[in-house]
Amino acid sequence: MKKLFTLIVLFLSLTSTSFSQLEYKDVAGIFYNRCTSCHHTGGGAPFSLMSYSETLPQIWSIDFALNNNIMPPWPADTTYRRFAREHIITQSEKNAILSWISTAALPGDTTLAPAPPTYSQYKLTPPPDLVVQIPTFTSNATSTDDAYNLFALPSGLVSNRIIRAVEIVPGNGGIVHHVSVGADTTATTSNDLSGSAFTFPANIGIGGFIPGSEPIVFPNSTILKMGISLKAGSQILLQIHYPAGSGGQQDSTQVRFYFYPIGTTGVREVYSFAPLQDWNYWMMPGEIKTVTADTALLDWLPLSIFSSLPHAHKICTDILNYAYADTTLTGGAPDTIPLMRINDWQFHWQFYYYYRNLVKIPMNYRYHGVHIYDNSSSNPNNPFSPPQLIIPGVNSNDEMFYDSFQIMAYYPGDENINIDSLLSVDPLLTASINETVIINPWTYSFAYPNPFNQKTTIQIVSNQNQSTDDYKLKIIDATGKEVKPLIEKKENAFEVSKSNLAPGIYFYQISTNKNGISTGKIIVN
Repeated sequence: MKKLFTLIVLFLSLTSTSFSQLEYKDVAGIFYNRCTSCHHTGGGAPFSLMSYSETLPQIWSIDFALNNNIMPPWPADTTYRRFAREHIITQSEKNAILSWISTAALPGDTTLAPAPPTYSQYKLTPPPDLVVQIPTFTSNATSTDDAYNLFALPSGLVSNRIIRAVEIVPGNGGIVHHVSVGADTTATTSNDLSGSAFTFPANIGIGGFIPGSEPIVFPNSTILKMGISLKAGSQILLQIHYPAGSGGQQDSTQVRFYFYPIGTTGVREVYSFAPLQDWNYWMMPGEIKTVTADTALLDWLPLSIFSSLPHAHKICTDILNYAYADTTLTGGAPDTIPLMRINDWQFHWQFYYYYRNLVKIPMNYRYHGVHIYDNSSSNPNNPFSPPQLIIPGVNSNDEMFYDSFQIMAYYPGDENINIDSLLSVDPLLTASINETVIINPWTYSFAYPNPFNQKTTIQIVSNQNQSTDDYKLKIIDATGKEVKPLIEKKENAFEVSKSNLAPGIYFYQISTNKNGISTGKIIVN
């Protein structure tokens, strides 16, 4: 027993000594890849993580968030359905940050850390084709009531266009709860700035902004082109929701449109579709209630689903969406197609979830949704203390059951189209991509910047005493063929130049003479 105890102490001592080698330069790229898209000055998060001096005061908040799976925010359950561009952190990246924190968050030589990314006000970096902006507006919400205002703005379009991407940018992120964007092709809608514009008279749905959401970008490739048709002379309608307490504060929200070139052919039309709604329920104080919605809406034709946008308010805790075969019509065995599961719904983290592959919904399938609402005092998100009666409604402290999708008519083979791959190389998107498969739990790697158009550095972080000379790097393309760009070996890193690499997705493998160490994905723009 004494011998076993001695061995355990020795192991812990060696582990601690190994982890003590981790310095800021070893984890800075993880913060850049996974955190700083929000955690930068003006990025919407409460603090910045763009440098060692900014990160150090927050290490215990980071430790808590990682240990409790709070950050990065990605409410969707990835064991139920996978999505494109998921905001997740790998276990090896998480382990590295936690180990760095547990061994005093050593700075080391911070000049050896990779250069931090740069961020602008906009997530889509090329100039848009059209910007529509509301005049500076002062919120007319009261201290107790929310305000809904409808802005009808001329598009100025002199020819029909097809929308390729949309970015909605709140003028005041602190007071814009949500924005619904649509079009009135008759151009007959008037502004309604009464604060009670609860109806949305758009005859074409375009998209929306809710806290945490990203721009809507449709694939544009030889495999798949998607978009929304916009008629010349249409009005752009913005329904903007300002929450109670925001009165007197100003906003100047804008919508930035990216169009396909005039004459582009083969673009498949995208429609907004909200099959799962319920407006006839209520929650008594202290009540926990399960509410369901079920519909056969649009079951007479096969569909391809591009994205999901579930929506509820503050006391919702769980959301489940799926499609299933109506066996009374199909005559076959029951079949269920998972669409969305959120086990810890958070009002402030809502997204358009792009499916990793287009999801085929055959004819004669129904849609089923489940929301769980917790109106008890044990729900930390309950807006009332003590709890009060809550009914469905449009105000923030009401509740909603409104789960929508972006859809297209199904084409044979749609379910084989990988949206993740198409968006990963889309020139409109500049978000970092890094999926690392853990081969050796003591070592991991990441590439930064990723995607890249000139050079990327594949950083190796290991708590094993391994000589840099022992590492070998192999890069293969999507067909499995090895490629050989210009590679410069550095201390615990490889610098890869674009050189002869065509734009696309590549996979790398890091190994020693004895075994594999780490793998990952890099993207060349």
